[in-house]
Parts: sequence; C-alpha cells; structure tokens
Amino acid sequence: GTAAAWDKLIGNNIALGSTQKMTFAGWIYKTGDSVYSVGSVVDFGLRDLGLMVNSVERLLFVAKWNGDNSVYWWTDTGVFSQNEWVHIAATYDANSSSNLPKLYVNGVEQTVTVLSGIATGDYYGIRGSAAFLGNTKGYDPWTTRGLVGNMSEWGIWNTILPASDLMALYQAKNAPGLK
Repeated sequence: GTAAAWDKLIGNNIALGSTQKMTFAGWIYKTGDSVYSVGSVVDFGLRDLGLMVNSVERLLFVAKWNGDNSVYWWTDTGVFSQNEWVHIAATYDANSSSNLPKLYVNGVEQTVTVLSGIATGDYYGIRGSAAFLGNTKGYDPWTTRGLVGNMSEWGIWNTILPASDLMALYQAKNAPGLK
C-alpha cells in the first residue's frame, strides 16, 4: 500500500486513526545475504519504519523520530540460522520516544540495543514511499537490499500483540515445510 495508507494505520496520522502501535510477524527462510549485508523484510516509506536481517543473522528495527532522524535497534548476532524457517516478529509503541521495540525469534523475545540514532521529539510516521515486503525501493539498484530467501504468512497489526500471541503464531508452524 501507499505511504499515506500505512501512515493512517501505524504511522503518525492520528487524525485519520493511527494508533502509532504496531506488530509485524511472519516466517522467513534466509538463504544468503543481500549485496549491502542488510536485507529488508518489511519496509515502510524507504526506511521510515522497517524490520531487517543482516549478514550475521541479527534482526534490525528502524523508526524515524524528530523529523528525519533514523533510529536503529538490533539484536545480538546469531539469533537465527540461515537455510531454515524461522518465525520473527517486532512490536513497537511509537507513542513515546522512550519506548523500545521488542523483537522475537521463534516466539522468544530477544535482547535489543540501540545501534544508532536517538529517539527524541515526535514519531516521524511513514512518508517516503509505499510499503514493501521482502524488499526496499529507492536504492540503486533497488532490488539489492531485499531479503535473500523466502517469506510466508506475514501479518501487520496496528496494535501490539502480547508475547503469548506471538508464541502461539510460532507454535502454529504453518510455514511451508514445517509440521
């Protein structure tokens, strides 16, 4: 969907109903690394907001604050393995700059630290471009920053799903090839 459509759901367009709360969850099967070592899983507005994986199998989450200030958070390295299905999820409440995203692997919350940036001022919302699953638009060439692998059964909610619901999604094991 368009940046404007997503901004009124999980961006900062509160006048049109945004909760500024979000959950992204689904399955990935990473088979390699993108050209720039960071592959987009979910991208809103050209990294206004997103969930990524990198070359050392860590999750990264980005949100913009105070204008165009990108804040990146990440997990420890090796929180998942390549060449196997893994359920990943992110929850975030952008109603306060002091809130941290929560990142999950196979239903288990991971330790998250700030990689770069400072969340201050107001949440920026989604303004750049449309939303993409498994890719990022706008880079040259724009297909080099996508997830290398497969994705299945992705959901995006404008609320924060509790950890018990994320564990239940993982335990359902509906991804291809899982029993």
